[in-house]
Amino acid sequence: MTPVLLALLATLAAAMATSTAVFVRWAANCTSSIRAAIVVFLLLMMTGMLCGALVYELAPAARSAVAGLWIASVVMSASAGVVFVAFAREAVRFAGGATAPKPFAPTAGFVGVVVGVVLLNEGLMGWTFGLAAGALSRHPAGGLGGGVGMFSAVVVTPWFTFPMVVEMLLTITWLRSTLPSTMRRLLLAQPAVMLCSPPTLHGLAWLLGSTLGASAAMSAAVAYLVLLIHRGERVPRGVALYSARLLLAFGLMGGGLATWALGGPLAIFAIAIAVQMVVFLDAVIAPPAPPDGGGRRPTENVWETPPNELRERGDGSPPGAERTTPTGAVVSTLGT
Repeated sequence: MTPVLLALLATLAAAMATSTAVFVRWAANCTSSIRAAIVVFLLLMMTGMLCGALVYELAPAARSAVAGLWIASVVMSASAGVVFVAFAREAVRFAGGATAPKPFAPTAGFVGVVVGVVLLNEGLMGWTFGLAAGALSRHPAGGLGGGVGMFSAVVVTPWFTFPMVVEMLLTITWLRSTLPSTMRRLLLAQPAVMLCSPPTLHGLAWLLGSTLGASAAMSAAVAYLVLLIHRGERVPRGVALYSARLLLAFGLMGGGLATWALGGPLAIFAIAIAVQMVVFLDAVIAPPAPPDGGGRRPTENVWETPPNELRERGDGSPPGAERTTPTGAVVSTLGT
């Protein structure tokens, strides 16, 4: 692989990782079904583009390029139906007398769809970029064993793991105000562990360094949890559930690494990486409310403002705003 191709693929991977982090942030901040539908639509648009690119990379030729464009167009066009259905439902509500969109909070179904599509897109990107970089074979072995081997190869390729690290770090940064402080500290361990994946790159130095790094990150997370228990600090139920899932994912990853180091298959480790992403995305899209009430999402427009805060004063100023009286004095409308 030439340096120019490497730079191009790295730039595209970074751009797609950043875009995915933006979509995850939007998913976590959705306050209406229409916004939720737009997030799913954008993620499916990315799915279409990656499907088209993969079709071409599997058999580079003019015919496969045309087929890829058609597949991408079909998937993108079909994804618009999600937004159409959401708009239609809201139109029916307004026709029935509603004056504002129905309040929305991330449901289990919505979180599941977002997590599933994000993982699918990451898999497609890792597969496509791995083929383009020459890291994956265009002719894998057939049968169930060949499929499992290809899945493992795609997940442990740097074109899958490293973009995931970027997505995790950006997502934690952008959503830090909505996450409990305890969860934020634990979440930071996940990109560290993902970055230090020994099978991702070759070389003894990487093997030793990444193994030590992953072990240190996991140990730090466990030590932090033990410290919380020792101090007797109250941990919200949602954070406790996330911590339990995180420890299970770390245990699965450790078992996968041990199996791989002993000459076994990579499948267990690859599954552990996928499980880690599910745990992470579920935690950031629908986090538990901070016990101190912090992390409330800022109101972005009038439709997201609670109805009792929409009462306007005689001069049209919203609650808490300042206005000028005819005498020139500045007064607050709070509580008036």
